[in-house]
Amino acid sequence: MSKEAIERRKIAGTVKIAVRSADGVTETGRTVEGYAAVFGADYEMFDGYKETIAKGAFDDTDMSDVVALFNHNDENLLARSTDGKGTLTLSVDDHGLKFSFEAPETTAGNDLLINIKLGNIQGCSFAFTVAEQTITDNDITNECVRTINKIGKLYDVGPVVFPAYEATEVEVFSRSLPKPPKKVEPSTINPQYYNSLRMKLIK
Repeated sequence: MSKEAIERRKIAGTVKIAVRSADGVTETGRTVEGYAAVFGADYEMFDGYKETIAKGAFDDTDMSDVVALFNHNDENLLARSTDGKGTLTLSVDDHGLKFSFEAPETTAGNDLLINIKLGNIQGCSFAFTVAEQTITDNDITNECVRTINKIGKLYDVGPVVFPAYEATEVEVFSRSLPKPPKKVEPSTINPQYYNSLRMKLIK
């Protein structure tokens, strides 16, 4: 896999509206915030293959031009950060990569607010490239785990309708334990084999 390949990851239960104004709580708040990436969360790509993002993965990431999009669609532009300035706020804490923006007075912005308030949209996603990774095989669980140590460039963040990969955050989301993966011969679990399968998931 080329390090320049743009990847996307989606996690559930990480978007919300901060309903607030200068006068306190209000139903007219337009601040949308959430976590586009969560450190240490297991993303189950498919049976036997998991992925996690290490703390520090965003330490040297190029965030010089990042947009907030709905469903990764540039026709649904919500906010933008250029060299740290603009309508999109990005921050990294011990939990992960957080974003925040005021929903614009546009069709996309208004529709997004309505659907989040109705509970129709509950997940976030981000698009990125990988600069450094580690792939390990667990002979006990027969799992292949990819750890993303460094993210090269961040392209976009934002809410999505269908979170394909779910973050295991017990306070906002509960999921059953995955079924044990089918037995795979150790000789077939290697980075080349893993990457060839994972490429099918890259949109």
